[in-house]
Amino acid sequence: MSRPRIAVLGWIGSSNLGDELIAEQVARMIDEAGGEPSLVTISEASRTDALHQIRHAGALDTFGLLRELRRHDGVLFGGGGLIQDETGPLNLPFHLTRLGVARLLRRPWAAIGLGVGDVRRRSGRLLVRTIARNPVAGSVRDEDSANRLLALTGTRPELGIDPVLAQPPRNVVATDHLVVSLRPMNSPSQRRLAGQPGPAPSQIQTWAKAIDDIASTAGLGVRFVTWDDEHDHAIHEAAAAQLRTPAEIVRPKAADVIDLMGSGQLVISMRYHGAVAAVLTRRPALLLDYSPKMAAIAVDVGNGVTCLHPTAPAEQLSAAARALLDGPPPSGVSNVEQRNEVNRRVIRKLVDAASGR
Repeated sequence: MSRPRIAVLGWIGSSNLGDELIAEQVARMIDEAGGEPSLVTISEASRTDALHQIRHAGALDTFGLLRELRRHDGVLFGGGGLIQDETGPLNLPFHLTRLGVARLLRRPWAAIGLGVGDVRRRSGRLLVRTIARNPVAGSVRDEDSANRLLALTGTRPELGIDPVLAQPPRNVVATDHLVVSLRPMNSPSQRRLAGQPGPAPSQIQTWAKAIDDIASTAGLGVRFVTWDDEHDHAIHEAAAAQLRTPAEIVRPKAADVIDLMGSGQLVISMRYHGAVAAVLTRRPALLLDYSPKMAAIAVDVGNGVTCLHPTAPAEQLSAAARALLDGPPPSGVSNVEQRNEVNRRVIRKLVDAASGR
């Protein structure tokens, strides 16, 4: 009996390494459940290292997506923060239109490890209620996402976990560095998909002052690690140029980025999967809370992680970092295996439905 073909719809093939790590983990789980995964990318070349078939359907290529989904028996939506309009008004129409094509073709679908953020627009809430309904199964990555999806759809999903966070802990040797990942702030009025404007020079100056204070007090060098080369690298260059402390900027591949994030004594991250990497490598982490998802992972982890708004004064950021360096490292998410089993169960249900079982 042939294996059912499962198409994975997410933000795959972008410049964001976090989304590539999600795609790799999800594809592996589909394979383990007896399905044949295909990662439907938004660009010609995916940056993922997953050893799975990759199919291209461009970001706005609805007919290309239709052709691809006709060849598949089921659709997996996620993971990642796909349900939100924090990054602009085009995010939800993009993702939910793609899911709508799958529904039009009457393909069974499921959602895995979804992040649900703020949906401020009435049109966005209507889209979610209309399209994101009647899945074979579904899971979200945190309690806040579960509560938001319940408010949007009237149905509470199961509590799963971000697929990357479900990996075993990493044993990484820590060097005398402060590891930093910065990114643009979300701007809800932006019109371009995932196209945030850069932070103001005064904001970069505040971050640089805090980084210098933390590094000099602790006797650390600074290592900037880029998760999204298209959006983060210029910010890292601008911040590094204002430091007194010696700094390096690393632009890793997906296979290396988690270990690099855990290669120092402390992580400062505006990237969600930078926080995930800190948890997996058991490094204390100061998270800059530009989006509700950062507070959500801080709640999941508890000790060893502190969340502050990115516009917090340099003195407050420095004090929080010093307290983290003096405290215990994060112990991880206590119920990670149970929540990962929820994700596995979601995929098994989808594979069974796609097989006609």
